Amino acid sequence: MKSKPTRPVLSQVRAVLFDAVGTLLRAVPSVVSAYTAAANDAGISISEAEVKQRLALAMQRDRSVGYAMDSLPAFLELPATSEPSEFARWQRIVAEVFELSIGQSEPLFRNLWQHFAEAKHWQLMPGAERLLEALLEQRQQGRLSALAIASNFDARLRPLCAALDPLAQFDALLISSELGYPKPDHRFFSEAEKRLKHASSEMLLVGDDFYCDVVGGLLAGYQVVWIAEEDPRVAERIASLPSDLHERLHVASDLSVVYDLLMLP
Repeated sequence: MKSKPTRPVLSQVRAVLFDAVGTLLRAVPSVVSAYTAAANDAGISISEAEVKQRLALAMQRDRSVGYAMDSLPAFLELPATSEPSEFARWQRIVAEVFELSIGQSEPLFRNLWQHFAEAKHWQLMPGAERLLEALLEQRQQGRLSALAIASNFDARLRPLCAALDPLAQFDALLISSELGYPKPDHRFFSEAEKRLKHASSEMLLVGDDFYCDVVGGLLAGYQVVWIAEEDPRVAERIASLPSDLHERLHVASDLSVVYDLLMLP
């Protein structure tokens, strides 16, 4: 699916921000495969199908603790986050997935935590390199002033980006555990504007999460490109947004479509 902008999306944009996992990066092997292999190595007999189901439920429950999105508020304020709180959050999720106590799951959790800290277990999404190289060229020519990551990851993301060119050439890594608030909290986006020294009207966010990226970015005043490849409720979710936000939302099925949408040379 591709939106049809009436003017080039980049015409008023000075800073382009990308979500990380699911937008620019994917785990290899997949998160579900890595969880399953780690559990099997630890003597836990569980299938990938079971892990996938339990992980989805654990993530859903974890998100519901932070916020509910049955209706759109004027702005969103979520519980503060930090490196220790993110560490503890993933401890809880891993323990829940494998139906263990925090203590019982500790060795398995540590193994998985380290696994996802290593660049060899991550790769750029298809189309990312071409898109990012074109945007870096736009920055070189002065048409853009900044490229940044805007992620609800944690400090492990820094060495990953440093090892994965062209992410190493980005101007800023805006990470929720370091900023103190996760997307879609309006304070995350306000801090991004301060650090990149641009108004919200000059910012474009590309992301795959409807709540964190689309809702958060639009309510903050950004233009947003939603990567909606795996979301079967695209039309329904767009219809749930106030009509005055629609003009700033663009929908793409993947990063190659984003390249065309931004009308890059």
